[in-house]
Amino acid sequence: MIGITLALLASLIWGTGTLFSRKGLQYVQPNIGVFVANSAGCSVGILAGLLLSRRELFSLSLTAVAWFALIGVISIGLANYFYYRGIYLVGASRASPIAAAAPLLSLPLAMLFLGEHATLSIAFGATGVVGGLYLVTSSGGGDKQVRKRGYIFALLAALCWSISSLLIRKGVTTFASPLAGTPISLLVGYLVLFPRQGLSTAFQARRKLWLLLAAGSCSGLGSLLFYSAMSFAPVVVVSPLGNMAPLIAITGSHLFLRRLEKVTLRLVLGALLVLAGAATITIGRAAG
Repeated sequence: MIGITLALLASLIWGTGTLFSRKGLQYVQPNIGVFVANSAGCSVGILAGLLLSRRELFSLSLTAVAWFALIGVISIGLANYFYYRGIYLVGASRASPIAAAAPLLSLPLAMLFLGEHATLSIAFGATGVVGGLYLVTSSGGGDKQVRKRGYIFALLAALCWSISSLLIRKGVTTFASPLAGTPISLLVGYLVLFPRQGLSTAFQARRKLWLLLAAGSCSGLGSLLFYSAMSFAPVVVVSPLGNMAPLIAITGSHLFLRRLEKVTLRLVLGALLVLAGAATITIGRAAG
């Protein structure tokens, strides 16, 4: 019960963070927004690692450091940049369910490198994700080229997260615990996100930066809760529950961001299909 509660709280906090991101990106460009947000998120994760796993952290081998640094480049740096670009272009309610398709994109990699096999439940889940993605991407209005770019960025974020999930699995089973490896990944990812230009716009919008700092704090806290949930419940239970953040983002967009986003029945159905399909894939892989 504790694991389920923690996973649901992680989803709630992640979804809330997406709403803060959407609101904050009205005032700065995505490259600045993601850097500011990760200033808070990385601080939370690095502090937790230093407090709870300092001895293990400072005794890691160079190979372990390099492995978790690679995770940081892909999962923190590239994935977050692509995700914020997607939110900026198509909104939180559409970018979040597309990014939730990561389990589908990780399937070919798992089959190729981990020797996993496709099952009937995985095939059903994949069909659900693809159908859901179609509904989500065909539910928006506005400039088609802008929407297309936004959807591509959200899918790139999902691809990066799917790759990093395999690297994380290898890292935490071979090199170190999550608390010891996470600070390295966060620090390297944060450096990757450092903007080459545009920091002056952040200063100009400094009174609104709390929105992005709140988004980053939600990201860091949600991750800590999610990892904690893993110690109380199996992945097959925790992962689908933790993947429900898009529903929070869609509901919040409808309630609080109506001026910025239009939530339609087609979008809601598409998001539900993506999440149900992703959960089925996760359960099918665990059973296999």
